[in-house]
Amino acid sequence: MTILIDQARAILLENSRPLSAEMLELVDGSWRPWCPPGEVGQKLRRLQRELLVGDYAQQKQALDSTLEKAGRDVFVATHSLVERKEDNQLISYAVLAKGVYTWLPKTDLVCLLEGETADALFVSMGDFLACAGSAAKRLPYVLPRYEVQEFPDPHCMAQLRERATSIAEAKA
Repeated sequence: MTILIDQARAILLENSRPLSAEMLELVDGSWRPWCPPGEVGQKLRRLQRELLVGDYAQQKQALDSTLEKAGRDVFVATHSLVERKEDNQLISYAVLAKGVYTWLPKTDLVCLLEGETADALFVSMGDFLACAGSAAKRLPYVLPRYEVQEFPDPHCMAQLRERATSIAEAKA
């Protein structure tokens, strides 16, 4: 099975046309995502994350160009990856700065920046979306993005501070 993932990596990274690294299984007549267990599954998830960061980069480039032509001042946030030293897992994050109209990609973590002198606050995307509610509007793109026009209010920020996490603690 590990040879299959290695071959998939070579094909997906060297091929000039977009392909998916998603593996599917047929269950009761319906296809659903599948991932092999153990080390092979970890290799597959890493490959999927590496490909996803490239897909988001292409989306960002296209959105930046379109928004610039339309004269819209929107920060299209980057879907970034960092490798956690403890277990070599790739953790994704995006940055949301106070006062900046932003389109956030779907990531493991959101890095909230309240100002130049304030410490960065990392929260899970799930916690951010739950707290932000309708202030984070899902945009109609295949790769999920969320429109955030306003930074979280003080009440929401207090809740997020209680749920703060770090890259070392994040769930991949």
